[in-house]
Amino acid sequence: MIKGMLKKLVNVFGGVLISKERLGVDPILDITRMTTGAPVNIIFDVGANLGQTSREYSRQFPGATIYTFEPVPDLFKTVVSSTHNYRNVKPFNIALGNEKGQAKIQLMKHSGSNSMHITDPDIE
Repeated sequence: MIKGMLKKLVNVFGGVLISKERLGVDPILDITRMTTGAPVNIIFDVGANLGQTSREYSRQFPGATIYTFEPVPDLFKTVVSSTHNYRNVKPFNIALGNEKGQAKIQLMKHSGSNSMHITDPDIE
C-alpha cells in the first residue's frame, strides 16, 4: 500500500520509482540510463547503512534531494555524521516498507547484511 502510494506521489511530480530488482551493478549508471537525461530531483536511499551510497548520489546528482532511511540507531548515527557536509542529504532513523508497524532486524557481523528476514530463531 505504501509502495503504491509512494509510486503515485513520485509520478505526480514527474519522477520515476526504480526498484532495486531493475538495477544492475552500478546504480548511478542505472539511474542515469533510466532517466534518459531528465533531471534527477529526488532519490531514496533505503537501508542507508553507513551513508556511502547517499554521499555518492549527492556527488553524482547535486541537484537532487537524497532521503536516506536507516533504522539501526548506531548505523543512523554514522549516516548523520558521514553526510553532515552534504546539504542535499536528509537522513531519517526509520525503516521504509510496505506496511506500517514495527519489525525486528537481524544484525549481522557486516552491517550491509542486516536484514528484516530473520534467519536466527533467537532474534526477538
